Amino acid sequence: MGCDVDLRARPNGDVFAIEINPQPAAFMPEGPFQDLHIIHSLPGGYPAVINIFIANNLLRNAAKQGVSEKIAATYDGLASKYDTILVESTKIAVAISNLTDTYDFGGTVFDLACGTGVFGRVLAESNPTGPIRLLGFDISCKMGDICRSTGVYEAVHIESMEKALLNCDRFAEGVDHIVYFSAIHFLRPEIFAFVLVLSFTLAKKSITISVDKVLKVYNQKLEEINVGHMHSWNHFASILAFGEPPNWRLTKRTKQYSWTSPATGDKIYTNYFRFDRVGESQDLMFKGPEVPN
Repeated sequence: MGCDVDLRARPNGDVFAIEINPQPAAFMPEGPFQDLHIIHSLPGGYPAVINIFIANNLLRNAAKQGVSEKIAATYDGLASKYDTILVESTKIAVAISNLTDTYDFGGTVFDLACGTGVFGRVLAESNPTGPIRLLGFDISCKMGDICRSTGVYEAVHIESMEKALLNCDRFAEGVDHIVYFSAIHFLRPEIFAFVLVLSFTLAKKSITISVDKVLKVYNQKLEEINVGHMHSWNHFASILAFGEPPNWRLTKRTKQYSWTSPATGDKIYTNYFRFDRVGESQDLMFKGPEVPN
């Protein structure tokens, strides 16, 4: 049995059902037909399709853009002391060092939400063997300026994570590795799923991501001190449900204390995920396997 559900997204991003067709699936034509690419190729499968539709609506939403601008302004204000906070109140650099000492990052690397460039600095200290072309992306101009001044990035662009991936060809002919640390908690669930789909579609070799386990009390405290725009989402269940896309393997998952919020004092624990491509590097969105009807 089954049914067809039509969804609509309001301008603020809320999603609701506008029609439910209870026709049993037994009366539908047999065979996958137009769903072939979703079934065999699209990272995240059917749930990702819905999230992509919603994300495209949100990316044109003025309210979302306003929140991003407030987050960028907050980090502009933190930029001059961010590295001090990083050393005194976080274990982020240590976690990144464990990854750069273990895994290869040779080739073109997109460091999404690069901040002041902690990943690039740690990577440089690990003495990588192969040539690396490191490109940084962040929404904070002042954080980007500090990242640029490290001298380890070929270029630093003021772009959001999703726009950096959507416009990938503007910055490089291709990307081997995509990394993002301590930032995806600012993405709504639909945008997070969209970023994952783009990452698994574009990356030729690996994806490394940190997922913070944010507590509800943390967001409540943010509201109390009038910085609700810094609301953080817990994407841990979402990334587990996303699973391993075709031609990819989860090669590392580890959990550890990561940082203490300078705003609320809450301790945040982080899961680090490393995915490596194990199959042919291709555009999975359009070159999935052909299955006869």
